[in-house]
Amino acid sequence: MWVNKVVWKHLAVTEDGRPTVYYQFLANIIEQNLTQTVLPVSMSSIIGARFLRTYQFRPQLIYLDSAHEQGETLIELALYWNILQPGGVLFGDDWGWLSVRCDVKKFMYMRNITTEHFGNTWLMKKSINK
Repeated sequence: MWVNKVVWKHLAVTEDGRPTVYYQFLANIIEQNLTQTVLPVSMSSIIGARFLRTYQFRPQLIYLDSAHEQGETLIELALYWNILQPGGVLFGDDWGWLSVRCDVKKFMYMRNITTEHFGNTWLMKKSINK
């Protein structure tokens, strides 16, 4: 994915290479007084899911910025689905990436759930009975 520099070269980055959008996200959380509601987790998706599971977090809403690698996105979906509260929403972007779209559709089929997508964003809701 990262070989295709066209995808990411427009992002402003810090001296150590981290996109500055992360710091803007943190500033927005503070400005909106959401520090007790939103938990920014700056780690890989898989490590993040394990962290949340270990500390028994059961989020109602999870935004997944997946790895964009076919198969890995499927693993991420399964990990986050398992910690999502019943009635919760799991969503993400990059529906335009074939690898993401294939894994989201495969996960949907395997779990017999429906997925909606709006432009580049996909969304799935966990049944209240799960």
